[in-house]
Amino acid sequence: MHAYGRGTKGVYIARINHTAPEMICLSAGEETTYAIFYSADIAGQKHLLPDAMEELAARRERIAQLCDTSLVLDCENKELDIMARFAKLRAGESIFETLSGKFHSPGGRAYYAATWCNDQIEYAGPHFAMTGDPVAIEASLNAYRSYIPFMSDAYTKLPCSIIAEGLDIWEGAGDRGDAAMYLYGASLFCLYLGDRTVAKELYPAIRWCAEYCERKRSPEGVICSDTDELEGRFPTDGYANLSTSSLCYGGLVHAAKLADSLDDFEGAALYRSRAEELKKAIENYFGATLQGYATYRYSRGIDTLRAWICLPLCMGISERAKDTVDAMLSPYLWTEQGMLTCEKSAENSSDTIWDRSTLYGMKCAFLAGEGEKMTEPLLRYCRKRLLCDRVPYAVEAYPEGGKRHLSGESALFVRVITEGLFGIIPESLDSFSFVPHLPSAFPHLYLHSLRICGACFDIKVERDGWQVFCDGKMIASGMTDGTRVTIRTNIK
Repeated sequence: MHAYGRGTKGVYIARINHTAPEMICLSAGEETTYAIFYSADIAGQKHLLPDAMEELAARRERIAQLCDTSLVLDCENKELDIMARFAKLRAGESIFETLSGKFHSPGGRAYYAATWCNDQIEYAGPHFAMTGDPVAIEASLNAYRSYIPFMSDAYTKLPCSIIAEGLDIWEGAGDRGDAAMYLYGASLFCLYLGDRTVAKELYPAIRWCAEYCERKRSPEGVICSDTDELEGRFPTDGYANLSTSSLCYGGLVHAAKLADSLDDFEGAALYRSRAEELKKAIENYFGATLQGYATYRYSRGIDTLRAWICLPLCMGISERAKDTVDAMLSPYLWTEQGMLTCEKSAENSSDTIWDRSTLYGMKCAFLAGEGEKMTEPLLRYCRKRLLCDRVPYAVEAYPEGGKRHLSGESALFVRVITEGLFGIIPESLDSFSFVPHLPSAFPHLYLHSLRICGACFDIKVERDGWQVFCDGKMIASGMTDGTRVTIRTNIK
């Protein structure tokens, strides 16, 4: 079977081949093996197929690397444990060799050999830093580096996407708040990775994004952008939205920690000051009571509940936490598929859900101390995605996209575990904190082989106490009382 297309390198020929015989008759107990190959070549190239058994062996080895050697969850709930395992696989397998090196891309039969400031910079990069997987970390570094040539002293917006193996760009959605996405994602990536050399390399780009966002600060003190990562699918006022300002706030907080680690104390003080001002502006500009809940509006003049009301909580703004979580779990937003992007109203009849906002919402509930309310919805989500229709991964959106499995959402699912259930936050290049809390649905929470801040840890949370191990040696312990604990990673 052949299909033809045209692209940057010429005519592409896509083929499906197999090694199955025309007919085979099996007796009881017999088996046969054959391979199906999906391949593509440029016209005129020799068509070569790999050794199927070698490819299968390599695939099994990669699955073991992704699933069994880092971030191994054990909570004695099989659905959550296995969903986390599948999420690590889906996030980590979507890496491609390109002319610009390894690129992590969303996949989903549509998005390959390209990178985005939301999917790769904001969602996947921080997750990969916690895996210690060299392939994924290399791909993340290539993503962060690919935007640096667009950071000029003219302070023009970053591209929406860098496409065609790093050789071209797509700018069709205007300014989506991409600099805020980069500020947040790159700062987190550096802190989680704990590699001083990488941090020094990316810090100028982080500083550029912080300055870009400052130049987009409105008279009301919030950060302006044309739209958000949904690229106009749902309305914003084209002036300022909750997503861009929340991401900028979180990015400034983490950039300040990174600045301190790199002895840029003046920069750290500046970013903390800007973050505090922005926090107040977010409250004054976006804070609102909608449908009886003291939460946030998405843009001025848009007074319907939106899934992204979770973002301030994810960034550590907790003043409206209880009502915001209650609003997320209310019939206005929550469905069996996850959170509606926007509550239904006279202006909006859409049933669309995006897993990215649902997963951010789950994470924020645990981070904000409202995790007991979110545990059962999290487990129902796992059941739905793992065992019901369109299994077994997190999805992009529905009905749009037909629930295709983009890889960034799976990275976000794992971050529901690391940053949500365990409350892990980097504090510097060589320290992190977590919250030893155990929801009533679980007998224990164990996270094995967490790579963070340059070391490898096991965290064990049980009803009567918690323990942290580094390289097999217990380095800290205490009572499971929900009090945030800081762990230094340079313990000798």
